[in-house]
Amino acid sequence: MPTAVILGRVSTEDQGRRGYSLPEQLVECRKKARDMGATEILEFTDEISGEILDRPGLTAARELIRQGAVKWFVCLTADRLSRKLAHQLLLVEEMRRRQVQLVFAQHGYEDTAEGRFLLSVFGAVAELEKEKIRERTSRGRRGKYKTGKMAQYIDIFGYDLDTVADILVVNDNEATWVRQMYDWFIRERLGPYEIRDRLNDMGVPAPRGDQWHKSTVHRILTSATYTGTLVLNRKDWTGVSLNKHRPVAERVAPTWKDEAEWITIT
Repeated sequence: MPTAVILGRVSTEDQGRRGYSLPEQLVECRKKARDMGATEILEFTDEISGEILDRPGLTAARELIRQGAVKWFVCLTADRLSRKLAHQLLLVEEMRRRQVQLVFAQHGYEDTAEGRFLLSVFGAVAELEKEKIRERTSRGRRGKYKTGKMAQYIDIFGYDLDTVADILVVNDNEATWVRQMYDWFIRERLGPYEIRDRLNDMGVPAPRGDQWHKSTVHRILTSATYTGTLVLNRKDWTGVSLNKHRPVAERVAPTWKDEAEWITIT
């Protein structure tokens, strides 16, 4: 049975772009697969950056390829497959070994020296576009921070984001408990473990989940945010994956930026 695998992918920077939604990608790829004679079409999708190779949808599709159950692998364009040239070439070689034909719905590709060269050009352009998107986003975020506004939502217990003014405002209910924690710490000399237990015994809603944790209490008691100073732009998240499906050993941690790049909001 001639089988085609379809892979669609979107990420944050793709949202709102014409022709990049998952349903549109799948419709076009499905038509391409049928035109080639596929009688069975298996669809996989990812909503994650194209810089990451270990994506759930792509991983599942690759497993089928390894099993020898696929004749065609269909993507809308080369950058939907990956935005990293090295990853594109790795996947192409993987398909060649299993005699799987790689097909792009919006542009041609032949598994020849010329075809692989053109694919490398597409890959280089995709990487360049990704870097340009990252730079524009980073520049816009820094500009907003410098005016005292929030460029993105930051979940801080005791505060809410005013989405009209793009500033943090005090959440009175949560702020009451922040003040209470400081009072217990200073006046009663309670430590994070004891404060945690007291909050849980009193049934105070925790920021996440049902229970307070010692680490949450410690973070609140040591955060400069509660003195009125919020420090942003401290870490470099370039290349960091938040993909929970990725093995812990393979996850990349963000690095600290030079202190001169930090931005303080009062």
